[in-house]
Amino acid sequence: MALTGELKIEGLKELNKELKKLDAQMEKRIAKQAVRAGATVIAKEIRRRAPRKTGRLKKSIGMMVPKSARNQIRIDIGIRDRGKETPFYAHMIEFGTSGYSVPKARKKDALLADGKTVYGRKADIPPRPARPFFRPAFDEKARDAFEAIKQKINQLLKTV
Repeated sequence: MALTGELKIEGLKELNKELKKLDAQMEKRIAKQAVRAGATVIAKEIRRRAPRKTGRLKKSIGMMVPKSARNQIRIDIGIRDRGKETPFYAHMIEFGTSGYSVPKARKKDALLADGKTVYGRKADIPPRPARPFFRPAFDEKARDAFEAIKQKINQLLKTV
């Protein structure tokens, strides 16, 4: 289950006129730097809101340019693959869990969240409430990200 958000900026006629004056390579460079500036604002807020029990989740939040985005100017914010250090539980914190029972619990498959192993016929894993941090961060900082994008574009156009 992916944790995603999207910020689209449309209807900037004046900006398009200015960018058309530039060559294609310069236009792409400016757009990439501007999108990165906006994504940085959101990524910082997600890291700030991330729960900090061990710090692994906070450290794994990052920005990535997907390989599928070759003809787009796009940056994804999410959980980076860090091998064994990759936290697998981000979606469980964001959306919560429903709880379940493990029949014929064994030591290896009935480890509770508090780290205690349950022995016996079954283990009842309690439901966990949602503690969203991705979506609220995106919703709160979307306008600030847009402003960062505008500022970066203006800054780069002045240097050209």
